[in-house]
Amino acid sequence: MVSTMPEISARPAGGSLEYRRRNPESTVLYRVLQNRLEIFLARIASDPGQPSWPEFVKRELRAYLSCSVLRDPVARGGETALTAS
Repeated sequence: MVSTMPEISARPAGGSLEYRRRNPESTVLYRVLQNRLEIFLARIASDPGQPSWPEFVKRELRAYLSCSVLRDPVARGGETALTAS
């Protein structure tokens, strides 16, 4: 049977699969969360009239802040973490 579906390519229109880091730390959202997240969460926790946020929401917001921290050499494109073991 011959397929009439067009071939789907994973390559972008330019044909290159080059990785470009997004630099989340340069966004307004990142800076606001970096400066105010813990203060905001503490304020919510201290107000008995406010419902608590689910732990997964807090975890995801904190994870977003840590996504710009490139401590792991593999995350920076190095091989030292792979060859050290």
